[in-house]
Amino acid sequence: MATEKLSVIEFAKKRMMEEAHNGEEQSVLYWAAYLDGANAQLREDKSRIADVYWDACMDGRVRREEP
Repeated sequence: MATEKLSVIEFAKKRMMEEAHNGEEQSVLYWAAYLDGANAQLREDKSRIADVYWDACMDGRVRREEP
């Protein structure tokens, strides 16, 4: 049996939906908060990566390919 590989965000969404289906309000609130935090972390990481790339472009470490 193949195991399903989920990202942290996909896993949190899945668990939140499962808990909602089971009527577990406190667990739904927990997973909703967890999901908010995971999404915030993803945005922060993407922003940091973009900043590093921009800096590399500006100081010449990344160059456009020449024909």
